[in-house]
Amino acid sequence: MRMDAPVMVMLLLGAAAAQTLLPPVPGTFLKFPLLVGVASYYALSRPLVIALLAACWAGILTDGSGGVPTGTTPIVLGVLALLVAAGRQVLPEASWGMAAALGGLGAALLVPVQLLALVRHGYRGVGAWSLAGAVLLLAPTGALAAGLIWGLGRRLDLLAGNIVPRKEVESRDG
Repeated sequence: MRMDAPVMVMLLLGAAAAQTLLPPVPGTFLKFPLLVGVASYYALSRPLVIALLAACWAGILTDGSGGVPTGTTPIVLGVLALLVAAGRQVLPEASWGMAAALGGLGAALLVPVQLLALVRHGYRGVGAWSLAGAVLLLAPTGALAAGLIWGLGRRLDLLAGNIVPRKEVESRDG
């Protein structure tokens, strides 16, 4: 029996708690995108339905903890999961590096969307330079966060029996 739900809940709640408690990225008012890392992990390693579920919950938790209008982040993370699912045949094998690249891309895409949503709801402190600076600062932090979440998610999935270590896969085939 797969234990996807408990692992997903642990990753989502742990990342949400850490993202809420950590201070903003220096130079911006935005938080480290740990929940983008959770969405990236599931987009790369699970079927589309599970990836969309993780993206939806990661987005809801991000919007709830960050003061961004509700619905902004789930849409961006859902589109990211759909793009990964569509390109799964041409993407390299899911790995720490792929998760980091997807996390950096996700964080970079999320910043302008969140800032535009804030401006639409009355926030007036966004200029072109602050937007560019936020994207440049959050892309590497998104990559780092997604890489860390990838490692943690793989470890939890191994412990839960959701995935089989590579050596066991090779020994079964041979």
